[in-house]
Amino acid sequence: MSYNVSKINNTQPTDDSFSALSLSSMITVASPTNGEFLSKASDNWETISLNSQQVNPGYALGPGSSYNVGVYYYGQTDNYIFYKPKEVVKHSSVAYVNSSGSYVPVANNSWFQSLTFDGTAFNGKTVILEGSIAPYAQTTMRAKAQWVNGYTNTYTALGPPSKLHGKGHADSVFGRFVGSGSNITVSLKFIYLNANNSSFLAGSTHHRLENIIVRVIG
Repeated sequence: MSYNVSKINNTQPTDDSFSALSLSSMITVASPTNGEFLSKASDNWETISLNSQQVNPGYALGPGSSYNVGVYYYGQTDNYIFYKPKEVVKHSSVAYVNSSGSYVPVANNSWFQSLTFDGTAFNGKTVILEGSIAPYAQTTMRAKAQWVNGYTNTYTALGPPSKLHGKGHADSVFGRFVGSGSNITVSLKFIYLNANNSSFLAGSTHHRLENIIVRVIG
């Protein structure tokens, strides 16, 4: 009768065919501490600590420090506006349209109300829009928002309306268009708001919940 005995380093299975090994028996790591991770280093492993942007990627989307903004209430049919210095979309063929005119709560060059997609760059391509928005809201706020082509009250819907809940978390709104060769300007518009003075501009740290994601197919 013969037996096959497998050893790992100097440890071999017991009568119960169980080999108890500590991490240090298999991998040489110099003084690991709680909260560190293993990282490949040449033909061995080493410990590594993650920086704050890796641990909290959502905060990496925001500006370097908080800001404060006055209370500016949205009205029915207003365009939702985003804090421009966040650069929520960074693409040479997508331009920001500054917050201005009668369809925004406040005109300000640090905020934008729309994105314009270059017709040549996006011709024949399917573009999926996702907006996460987090307005400050009174407890009585009831609202709906929708992606549209345009920014006045003459527009074409680009997706289904989404109900907004407000009060401390973000709601997602989706849209879609296919480039036709002409420039297209898209906006997120309130299409229903139950009352004036019920929803207002996000400021301070609340804006960290907000972003726009653009996915291009084709």
